Amino acid sequence: MSPRSLNPLLAGACVAAFVALAGVPRPALAQAGGEIAERRSDLDELKQRIRELQDEMARAEAERSTAQKALVESERAVSRAVRELGRIEGERRGAEKQLAVLEGEQRETAARIDARRGELADWVRRHYVHGAADGVAPLLSARDPNQLARDAHYLEHLGRARL
Repeated sequence: MSPRSLNPLLAGACVAAFVALAGVPRPALAQAGGEIAERRSDLDELKQRIRELQDEMARAEAERSTAQKALVESERAVSRAVRELGRIEGERRGAEKQLAVLEGEQRETAARIDARRGELADWVRRHYVHGAADGVAPLLSARDPNQLARDAHYLEHLGRARL
C-alpha cells in the first residue's frame, strides 16, 4: 500500500467517526460527561476514605505503641514487685529464725530464773529456820568496809555466773 492509498482510507475513517459522533445525540454525550463527573466524585470519596483509614490506622498504631510501652512498664513494675516480695519473704524467714532463737533463749533464761528463785526460796527458808548465821552475818560483820565491798563484788560475779 502506498501513501496515496492510505489517504483515502484515513479520510474515510475520519468521515465515519464524524458521522458516528454526529449520530450520537447531545444528551448521550452529556450523560457520558455526567458519568465521568460521578466517577470522579466516587474516586474523590474513595481517596478521602483511604486518607481517613490511613489516619485511623496511624492513630491505632500510636495507641498500640502507647499500650505496648505501658505493658512493658507494667511488666517491669511487676518484676520489681516480685523481686521486692522475694526480698521481703527472705527477711521474714530470717526474722522467724531469729524469733525462734530468741524464744529458745527466753525459755532457757526463764528456766534459769525459776531455778534461781527456787534456790533463793531455799536460802530464805534456811535463813528463817537457822537465823542470820547462815552466811549473811559473817559478811556483814566485817570490820573493813573495803573488804566488805570486795566480797560483795565477788559474790555478785558468782551470782551472775550461775545465771
